[in-house]
Amino acid sequence: MVYKSGGQGNAEAQYRLAVMHDKGDGIEQNRSLAKKYYQQACDGDSQEACSKLKQLTE
Repeated sequence: MVYKSGGQGNAEAQYRLAVMHDKGDGIEQNRSLAKKYYQQACDGDSQEACSKLKQLTE
C-alpha cells in the first residue's frame, strides 16, 4: 500500500518509502531510491524529508 500511495504523490508515503530504503528496513538498502523518495516528499512539503535529504547530500 505504501508503494501505491508513494507513486501517487502522497508525501507521507514517499517519506516512509525513503526511510525504508535508507535503513534497509524490510527491503534491501538503496540510498539512491531513498534520496529519490526524500526529494519527492520534500517537494510535497514534508519538512522531515527535506532534513533527511540534506543530511544524505552533505
